Amino acid sequence: MSLKRGARSFIAATICAGLVLSGCSSNDSTDEAATSEVAEDVTIEHARGTDTYPVNPQNVVAVGPAVDNLLELGIKPAAVVQNAKDKNSPWREGKLDGVKVIDQADFKTLPQEQIAAIEPDFIVGDYWTISEDNYKELSAIAPTLGGISDTGEGIGWEAQLEALGKIFNKESEAKKAIEEDQKRFADVKEKLPNLSGKTGIVSQFAQGSFGGECLMVCVWEPNPHKEMNQNDYYGETRSG
Repeated sequence: MSLKRGARSFIAATICAGLVLSGCSSNDSTDEAATSEVAEDVTIEHARGTDTYPVNPQNVVAVGPAVDNLLELGIKPAAVVQNAKDKNSPWREGKLDGVKVIDQADFKTLPQEQIAAIEPDFIVGDYWTISEDNYKELSAIAPTLGGISDTGEGIGWEAQLEALGKIFNKESEAKKAIEEDQKRFADVKEKLPNLSGKTGIVSQFAQGSFGGECLMVCVWEPNPHKEMNQNDYYGETRSG
């Protein structure tokens, strides 16, 4: 009886050991699979070509409206390239504290030497600032992303925000931001049913520009109680 009992104990112990080893092997395989699924880079097709970008870059230089896309995802760039008008963006107040500011002399020219000095691992701008020439020169410094397409909605901020969501592993945050923006427009549309089917004109005033001066002469006049700065994106006016 003692031999049989001992044999049964040995068999049970052997089975348990096998199950433990099997469980360890299974866990190891799962861990390896999970590790292999974490991508180190992502490939994105955009207006200037197709590039591979590092996932979660840490030293980012942002230009123009792309700054707002990064901030929407909770990402603070290492440096921003700004012209005089960009600096008057009250919606960015307090969000770029400690970020290096690189001055941009004009809209088309980017200070490449100063950008290179940041040693960025990713550069992002919009469709217009990342022109074909700027793209070629900046890509020699770091992977560069501008507009996602050269037509339609691909030029706008939504398509780029989706791409940035992939680069920074924030796809759900990007989707949420776009849906919230669409809802705001839908809510306004619902509140203004009399505008349904109507056409209109949307204009952006820029003091000192030819178009801006024409509007001032023909349509608008400045609010006499509000000073208008030449570098402002906007100003308070009234019909003339």
